[in-house]
Amino acid sequence: AAGLDTAGLADAVNLALTVALAGPDESTRRGAPAHHLLPAFGTAAGRAVAYLVRDGFPATGPAAGHLGRTAHQGPPTPVAVDADLATRPLLPDAYFKPVGVCAHALTSWTAARSLARDVPGADVATVTVHTYAGAALLAERFPANRLARQFSIPWAVACGLLGLDPGVADGRTEAARHAEAAWIAARVTVRHDPGLDDGYPYGRPAVVELRDRAGRCHTARARFHPGDREAPLSADELAAVDAALLRTAGPPTGATELLRALAQAPGSVSLRHLTAPVRGEAPSPTGGPGPTPAAPGTSRRKDTASW
Repeated sequence: AAGLDTAGLADAVNLALTVALAGPDESTRRGAPAHHLLPAFGTAAGRAVAYLVRDGFPATGPAAGHLGRTAHQGPPTPVAVDADLATRPLLPDAYFKPVGVCAHALTSWTAARSLARDVPGADVATVTVHTYAGAALLAERFPANRLARQFSIPWAVACGLLGLDPGVADGRTEAARHAEAAWIAARVTVRHDPGLDDGYPYGRPAVVELRDRAGRCHTARARFHPGDREAPLSADELAAVDAALLRTAGPPTGATELLRALAQAPGSVSLRHLTAPVRGEAPSPTGGPGPTPAAPGTSRRKDTASW
């Protein structure tokens, strides 16, 4: 964004991570509006850092490991992930979520969707979700608002069982179905299963056990969700997600071209070239470096927001 070369971008990223904002996760899970300030202030800080680097501000050392130990209160980033970060672009590993909820809740939602084929919502008695430590924090049965619902596994599971989009806003048309979802969400228990911890970050394992009113037990498991690299959306499904994202007042000119470029996994195309249509600038006459498609195989890191 500031016209930096590759080395300058690396310095800007490390400096930005050094001064990164990290608020308490529980405020987001509770639906506190302060959550929306994080991307706003983060963007402002990122722009300031980029301009500082451009004008000669001293660089810092690699900061990804520090972020992993502090912002995520966990062990240092796996060595294999750190090595990959230094040698390949992450853009080809990016994905579009099928619905607007936290990625930690999406595999529980996926498993619930599969159970919905056999169990009508009215027949649900209780639901137990077994998952890894990070996802187990998203256990609020009575989310207070839309933001809190987006970080609630009970809500996501309830909507999965009812065929609802757990990320949509309240409205007159959704009121009755949301009341039904709230009734089911109150019957969902989320439990941490230490045996699933090793499944993250290479996946987001979840086991959903549902007991119906007749006493029968139904079980579904998911490690990936639709839209993950291992389970990509079809072209039509991706187009529907794109359309929903752009269904807001005043989408920027060039957004369609940007989405098309993203869909082609432009791993080595410069950021400035990629975003030229949105800024109203003409792309370079040569089109920049050729696209680098994502390599086959399992992506190493699912929580791409961490980077």
